[in-house]
Order: sequence, then structure tokens, then C-alpha cells
Amino acid sequence: MAFGGNPFTLDHLLGYARTAEQLGFDMLCANDHLVFTVPWLDGPTALAAVIEASSQMTLATTVALVAVRGPVPVAKALAAIDRLSGGRLLVAAGPGSSPGDYHSVGVDFGQRWARLDEAVRALRVLWGKDPAVRRSGSAARAPKPGCGGSPASGTDGWRRPTTPHRRCSPKRSPA
Repeated sequence: MAFGGNPFTLDHLLGYARTAEQLGFDMLCANDHLVFTVPWLDGPTALAAVIEASSQMTLATTVALVAVRGPVPVAKALAAIDRLSGGRLLVAAGPGSSPGDYHSVGVDFGQRWARLDEAVRALRVLWGKDPAVRRSGSAARAPKPGCGGSPASGTDGWRRPTTPHRRCSPKRSPA
């Protein structure tokens, strides 16, 4: 897997987001893979890049790989995107379906569901009233997200290994 050579430029990505918003799309989603068979932009980075180009659309993860990336860096990055976007981030967390993502960081793909359970519990603590999670005796912190306490999130079906689809529920009622 090569990390260079992605055909998307910032101008291309921003134009895509502006066009989608002008056409009336409600949401712009980014998938999350560490490695993929074709050049692939990092999902959270792409969402951060289009914040200013999209003032109304909800920005969403299709399946954030919190079990691969780790709950603390995911909580921090997604809280920052939520804050910078004015609370427009919607987070869907899931184990992912690509063994390559797990192998790239030395994690057993067979442990993805157990790791997801642990990671989701950690995200809830990190985005809670006292955002601290303890691991091996040390506390790790993430910033409190803006606009409502945490990004909107959902894990519908995440306990069922035969149901890889994830669906999010908004934290705010639509206007």
C-alpha cells in the first residue's frame, strides 16, 4: 500500500463539498481506512478539510475505526472536528471489515468486536462530564467537544458480528 499518489487535491475536495451543499445534500460522509487497495484520503482529515466549504451539511464518519486507531486519539480528533464545525459532526463507530487495517497496526482482526466494546466505553467516558480514562495507571485526556457535550454518535447493531452496518442517531432534533 502506497500512501502517496492520491488523486484528490484540496481544491478538488473543497469543490466536491461546495457542490454537494449547493445541490441540497444534507450530509457529507467519509469512510475510515488506514490502508486500502486504492489511494484513499484519511477520513477524519478529509472531514476537517471541508468544514469551511460546507456551512450547513452534517459531516459524518461512516464507520470510525476507534478499535484500530484507539479511543483517545479518535476522541480528540473528532471532538476537534465537532467543535470547529459548530457541532455538525455525526459519528458512527464500528469494527470495520478490513483485516488490513488491523494488521497494519499489529492488532488481531479476530479481537475487533471486543476492542470495539472497550473503545466505545472509553469514548463515552472521554466525551462525558469528566473526560478521563485510565490505562495502566495513567490518565489520558481529550478536549470536551463543543455544541452539546459530544459529537452525535451511534452504534446500532454493533453487538452483532453478522451486522456490519452502522447507523447514527442525531443528538439534536432536526429543525
